[in-house]
Amino acid sequence: DENYRHYSILAIGLECGFANKTTFNRTFKKMTGLTPSEYMAEEKEAMK
Repeated sequence: DENYRHYSILAIGLECGFANKTTFNRTFKKMTGLTPSEYMAEEKEAMK
C-alpha cells in the first residue's frame, strides 16, 4: 500500500502487534514463503 511505503519493516511488525522484528519476519515468511524484505523487493520489481 502506498500509504505505508515509508514505514520500516520493524515499524510494520510493531504496528501489527509483534514484539520484535525477528518474530514478525518468521511469521511473515511462514505465511508468504518470503521474508518481508524479499516480498518488498518483488513488489518493487513488479511496479516497474
